[in-house]
Amino acid sequence: MDPLFKEYPWYTPYQFAANCTIKYIDLDGAEPAAPPSAEWEIEEGFRQLFDGFLNAFSFAAEGGAGVKRNNFSQKIGNTTISNTTDIGYTVGATYTGWDLFNPSAYPKGTATAKDIPLPKINAKSELVTTNETEIKTTAGPVTYSKKASINSKGEVKKTSSQSISIVGPGATPLTTSWTVSESNQKGTSSSVKFQAGPTQANIYINNTETNDSKTITVGGQFNIESPEINKTKVYVKGKAEISVKDK
Repeated sequence: MDPLFKEYPWYTPYQFAANCTIKYIDLDGAEPAAPPSAEWEIEEGFRQLFDGFLNAFSFAAEGGAGVKRNNFSQKIGNTTISNTTDIGYTVGATYTGWDLFNPSAYPKGTATAKDIPLPKINAKSELVTTNETEIKTTAGPVTYSKKASINSKGEVKKTSSQSISIVGPGATPLTTSWTVSESNQKGTSSSVKFQAGPTQANIYINNTETNDSKTITVGGQFNIESPEINKTKVYVKGKAEISVKDK
């Protein structure tokens, strides 16, 4: 039974919007109401635009230091097989979105400053040990590489890459590489690497695909290594990147 039938005895139970569908709307099956004004529609459009912008991008930054040991390295012709163990400590933070303009993130009724949701930021601090095996073949300026690694968190990663080394301005070695991931995520990675002494800098673009989304990431990273002593190097690293996800 219609709970409002006593207030509107002149309406049939089968009517919609007081039988004035040009003038009124009825969103919840209760009483007819005037549609939103043009100003409301403009405001709602901007709200959705800003909310979508805040949640379309993610930012990440991290830094750390570690020790890398060369367990073995064997060269056969143009092919080198090596295995390394990396013990690294990393701290970082990732921004993944902010529901600042989304009404559903606020409590019912009048919202106050304390009800404003915080941005979605995930911080991390971890010590991870990674064992990696690489098979690398060089043919002139072109290098083909296959890597397989597993870390102390149980994560397994396999990649294959091709790189071309050229000499840039000021005799700076430049390496352009294309990497294809063979892990549970499919995608490609293109990067340009700069090296000056013990310092390496890398600018990259990653395209990662899963079953339900695609992510494009643009970033840069640096790595400074000490000279190798007793097959061991100490390094300092840092990275910053921005990602856009297409669901």
